[in-house]
Amino acid sequence: MNSVNLENISEARIYTILTIPSDISAMSANLKAPIVVNNSKKIARQIVLQDNKLSVKHEMYRELKSYIVAYASDDRKRTRAKAPEVSSSTSNQANTGTAEKAIQNKAERINEA
Repeated sequence: MNSVNLENISEARIYTILTIPSDISAMSANLKAPIVVNNSKKIARQIVLQDNKLSVKHEMYRELKSYIVAYASDDRKRTRAKAPEVSSSTSNQANTGTAEKAIQNKAERINEA
């Protein structure tokens, strides 16, 4: 906390570096060395933690995949747009998509941004 002039940990933002290779199933997060940001003083540092249980290459794919599959969103709360009417054949086609395709699409959108 001293290295980023923090008086209270609640004032900090903590980030981790996520590596997403072309094979997204090999994505990993560096939990051993998070980036700690003091937004009010505009100071940031990457801090190497001494906890040996934390990994530099924590596998993220399975966790992210299970989160995406389990995620339920009510888009009516975020938009005023009406849901499109879907025919039964279109609905069946939409339900046949896999979680891997959803993750790949998400990774492509992130890469485009």
